[in-house]
Amino acid sequence: MKTTSSTRGVFVRVCTSATIVGALAVPFFAGAARGELLPDAPPAITANQQVPSGAAKAEFTPANLLDRMIMSASQVYENLINFVCREDIERYKGGSHNPEGRKLDVITSTVSYDRDAEHYTDIYQNNKPLNRIRGLSGAWSEGEYGTLLGETLKALKSRKIGSISSSTLDGAPAAVYSFDYAADDSPWEIEVSGHHYFLPFRGQVWASPQTGQVLRVDRIATDVPQQTGIAGVNWSVSFGAQTADQRPFWLPTKAVYSVSYLDGGRHEWNLIAFSKYRRYGSDVVVRFQ
Repeated sequence: MKTTSSTRGVFVRVCTSATIVGALAVPFFAGAARGELLPDAPPAITANQQVPSGAAKAEFTPANLLDRMIMSASQVYENLINFVCREDIERYKGGSHNPEGRKLDVITSTVSYDRDAEHYTDIYQNNKPLNRIRGLSGAWSEGEYGTLLGETLKALKSRKIGSISSSTLDGAPAAVYSFDYAADDSPWEIEVSGHHYFLPFRGQVWASPQTGQVLRVDRIATDVPQQTGIAGVNWSVSFGAQTADQRPFWLPTKAVYSVSYLDGGRHEWNLIAFSKYRRYGSDVVVRFQ
């Protein structure tokens, strides 16, 4: 994963074949690392949306809930290769004197995933065609569609769970499973002015305690090396019901990527929405001569 901002020459990358470049997303809140809600939480999930076909409605034990979460995350990840969707990225920039920020532009594209990386086509910046998202002036982002989920799934399968807590997400109960990466084993690398640092972070997985269905995954960094000039990084992807071929599927709905800097409360952010899902497919006609 890579995050870049031309304003400071900051590059954040995850050691993976996929690339994620991030602008920033909403003002950073250190409380999120303690299991509190991040800004821009996903919409309330109804019971009918949460319960997959054949799933029990009784609450699971912590161990069984973790197994169910892994099943849910695996199913979403497997589904990604079967879909293509529209991605809208609203880019913002703000500071201590303007915490709400100002909207810079909107980047739209068609995005797909193939177990290796996201692929973007039909890219536009404020309705003007672009060859690629990567390399835009200012902050830009790639990778929220599938890479974060894939890396989080690896952590869940490794049973690298440090704590389990109860919380709420838009008023609905949620179980929060957390895991931590220290700098010496972190897959998250940051490069600033030619210097490289591995970034310690907390990962969080939010799930329905009734079904185990994954609602959101987070990556939160609060202990960023001071010499980077970065105060903190938040990255969050939400999941919910999306319709394709007149059927409901559990898929990414939106994402937030935010970075705040040490100087003057400056921050930049991306608000990302996924919509208009379509399944890959083809019509085959067999004719006998």
